Amino acid sequence: MFKETDIIKIVKEDILRIMGERKQGVSSDIIEREIKTSPSFISKAIEGLEKEQSIQSKGVFFELTEKGQKEEKDELRR
Repeated sequence: MFKETDIIKIVKEDILRIMGERKQGVSSDIIEREIKTSPSFISKAIEGLEKEQSIQSKGVFFELTEKGQKEEKDELRR
């Protein structure tokens, strides 16, 4: 069984991947449609990515920061 922290880590990776693929701002609605998990996990993952300065909020959209772009590229290499 997965721990909550494991699930949030996976959701963070998925969010970075989605944002990197789209190359533009992504709304939380798009993230929720793409990632089939509880909205609370998505919310916690978004909050964590913002605290880590990997993404930033631009109105209703989220965008990758330079740090987030690097992390997303590193994930693709795995």
